Amino acid sequence: MAALGACTNITIQMYAERHQWPLKEVRTALSYSRVPSGNSPDSHAGTGMVDHIEMEISFAGNLSGEQQQRLLEIAQRCPVHRMLATPVVVDTKLLASTSHSA
Repeated sequence: MAALGACTNITIQMYAERHQWPLKEVRTALSYSRVPSGNSPDSHAGTGMVDHIEMEISFAGNLSGEQQQRLLEIAQRCPVHRMLATPVVVDTKLLASTSHSA
């Protein structure tokens, strides 16, 4: 959650700086829950549970409504968000132990 929030904020700040927009601050609040898959707007399955992350973003600065909407779109393009929004396979392997002699 911390990585997602930090990555989102950095991505938004970099975009605003590149476009010289008057963004003063980004605040991101995240919450996590497991919900029945049928209740998720992104659900592809009819049964089981899915992970659900809710992200709320606020901006400080003299930004137009169009600029705020664009920054909200950019928030979904941060690398951590993109990784979490796709199927992820994690392979966990045990490495051989090494003995340490004193």
